[in-house]
Amino acid sequence: MSPLPKPDDRSPEPCNHHSSCCHGTGENISPPQSATKVSKARAHRAFKITGLDCAEEIAILKRVLSEKVGGDHNLRFNVLRGEMELLVDQSVITTDEIIRAVRSTGMTAQLLTGASSATKTPQTILTNIKLMSTVVSGLLLFIGILLDISTAKSWGKEVWDLFWLHSNEPTLASRIAYGSAALIGTLQVLPKAWYALRSVRPDMNLLMVIAITGAIAINQWSEAATVAFLFSLSLLLEAWSISKARKAIENLIDTQAVLVRVVSAEGVTTPTPAKEVNIGSNFQLIPGERVALDAIVHDGVGTVDESMLTGESLPVLKRPGDKIFAGTINGSVSLKATSIKAADDSRLAHMLRLVNESQSRKALVESWVERFARIYTPIVFLLALLVI
Repeated sequence: MSPLPKPDDRSPEPCNHHSSCCHGTGENISPPQSATKVSKARAHRAFKITGLDCAEEIAILKRVLSEKVGGDHNLRFNVLRGEMELLVDQSVITTDEIIRAVRSTGMTAQLLTGASSATKTPQTILTNIKLMSTVVSGLLLFIGILLDISTAKSWGKEVWDLFWLHSNEPTLASRIAYGSAALIGTLQVLPKAWYALRSVRPDMNLLMVIAITGAIAINQWSEAATVAFLFSLSLLLEAWSISKARKAIENLIDTQAVLVRVVSAEGVTTPTPAKEVNIGSNFQLIPGERVALDAIVHDGVGTVDESMLTGESLPVLKRPGDKIFAGTINGSVSLKATSIKAADDSRLAHMLRLVNESQSRKALVESWVERFARIYTPIVFLLALLVI
């Protein structure tokens, strides 16, 4: 029997256990149970958010959209997939209004409809821009340092004083290099900083821009460039870590087979979507095929690769009566099995669900830090003004 043709889209529909962002969002963004039941009748809309990398962006988006959509319970976020879901229809807020509101924060939104909602939308371009800006900022900082060193009459204490005591007056060339490094290093956060300033809600982006501007104002050009470069580097590392996490989740999702070779009582084999296969149905696995359902083997003896579930690279021998799990790969022998769970209740589905739900949980220390920051930030601003 020839293998089934691969479907165009192997990504499953998002699970019903919605959740939100990674790195701890600061709160459970999933709506209450009653709201979830009501929302099934609503027209959901999903958006791909470019620039959604951590809980900070979620807080910004909630401030902009919460009142417009009738409350936080009508918003769901998933940082690992870089997506935002609305549980209200066009009569409450139009798609164009959502896109404009998101754009005002320095991020961009793209409506995901139909098949496009399940496709992978890589943020490679944004990551490459961050990489280029960080590299250029670092190079300009290095050039500025070399220009400063060239003004020193001798090595040793004079160079030490140059960088630690700032004993010299920066030359025009070094100022241009440092200023360019600071500008390029903060280019990606300027829109977010401007939004934070307009909304009178200081955040990390605004704090960095103010720090860099303040350093330039007191003629500490090298300090401004260094802070800008390090901040740009931190944003790049954050984007890389999120990108790796997204790829890992997408690879896990891709392990879900979508078609099953269901064998009827008459022995007729029918390709059937995994979600339509009933518990107790018999199906066949050909060599090299991915298992779509949790099942029990009733005919055949062969090995199954369970490394994607257990991390163990050695194949596991399966005999009649042994369990096999969705996402694993059949070996070189054809097997027949009986499904024991629905597709949405398989071990793989539970893994994906736990990953999503874990994003909405938050450590106690994280909650404390957030509450502390609400008081700490304005106090620091006030103290800085008093020092000035």
